[in-house]
Amino acid sequence: VASPTNSLKIVKSGQGYNSEGTPAIRILDTVTGNTALQMGVEDTQNIGFIQAMQPLTSFSTRALVLQGNGGKVGIGLTSPSARFDVKSSAANNLGGFMLTASGSSNYPVLIYENSSNGGEIDLQDGSNSRTVLISSTGSSFFTGGNVGIGTTNPIAKLDVASGAVVL
Repeated sequence: VASPTNSLKIVKSGQGYNSEGTPAIRILDTVTGNTALQMGVEDTQNIGFIQAMQPLTSFSTRALVLQGNGGKVGIGLTSPSARFDVKSSAANNLGGFMLTASGSSNYPVLIYENSSNGGEIDLQDGSNSRTVLISSTGSSFFTGGNVGIGTTNPIAKLDVASGAVVL
């Protein structure tokens, strides 16, 4: 249509983004039917989603490639400066990158902006206790065991192999 007068609107009820009942736009590989790209919403979890999947049988996921021929991907900004660029939403540990543990809701790795607009890397143990903090603007620490420099098996709190320690 050269001059459409209405927006595209798809209305369908259903639950679960891994089922045929999902309200979604689906682009299907018609040659084999083994791969589809699906974009939609899931009301019970209040999410929007984009996923590559195998439809009609197992709904197993397929690889989803963004900018496969190069380019940049941005989250929270319109002009990304790097191949993957995330704009911090807040100067705290919830405003950056969070890795969620596979077996729980813990966050073993956090990378974020601190209150001084500097960067921090926060590593936590299985009970969400901070054991490593690397800060660009303040104190950094390791509390989870021994630290080795030049060795993969440190036997003391600080173990420096093959060299002199100058204090």
